[in-house]
Amino acid sequence: SFRLARILRVLRIVRMARHLTQLRILSSVLEKCHTPLSWALLVLFIIIVGSGIFMTQLLTDFVVDDEADYNTRIWVFSYYGDAAKASYSMFEATFSGSWPNLARPLIEKVSPWYAVIWIFYQVVVTFAVLRIIGAIFLSETIRAANTDAEAEILTKLREKEVFAEKLRKFFHAADTSGDGALSLEELQLAIAEPGVEAWLRALELEIYEVMALFNLLDDNEDGTVSCEEFLGGAVRLKGNARAIDSILIMHEQNKIGRHLNELARSMKQLAASQLTDLS
Repeated sequence: SFRLARILRVLRIVRMARHLTQLRILSSVLEKCHTPLSWALLVLFIIIVGSGIFMTQLLTDFVVDDEADYNTRIWVFSYYGDAAKASYSMFEATFSGSWPNLARPLIEKVSPWYAVIWIFYQVVVTFAVLRIIGAIFLSETIRAANTDAEAEILTKLREKEVFAEKLRKFFHAADTSGDGALSLEELQLAIAEPGVEAWLRALELEIYEVMALFNLLDDNEDGTVSCEEFLGGAVRLKGNARAIDSILIMHEQNKIGRHLNELARSMKQLAASQLTDLS
């Protein structure tokens, strides 16, 4: 039917739209985290620049000390000679993971007390502060994913798509005649196969529901059901209106509507024939 064809087209569109879900969630998170992100960057900037100035002040006396090793003084000046150099070195130590290369020469050639400074910095800044910021973004990401109405709709549509694809494979496997229509005998033989009952239960379908669905979809009572009819009925069966009674009512209404139309045509024909006889 037209409605079923439209549902199937929507399921195909989901395959394209699902690739944009993560991008939309990321955009939503960045939008919601705009203020926390700005404050986090400001705090990190203050910590890194403050640490760089602190390291510069500590190492100034060593750089100008003529009795210290010349090559070490050159190295210290290259990385901690002024506030800009030291701030960039602390930036590298914070984000690149190369802090041992920046810390070990100070510990071994300048003073072992720099080990305390670097351990404190790594524990407080690299471990604690950065992980707190990451936890905030993770929390906002989860919240955005859970509250994203469009993502929820796409998730449900993807579930329907996967469900329909599995049922389509089941239908083609059961259709041993290959005529595109499933007979009652073919369905019974397919259900009798080992493992099929457990597979259907994994899809949240029971054997009696599948059999009842077949009988309901066989409106013309020819003993066969097409693939489109079977998929459409099964998808509705798994949805919010999963109860078999809802599908029963729908198909019974269709049958009653056809019978009423046939009755109305018969009454019109009978009335027309009586008028002809009276005239």
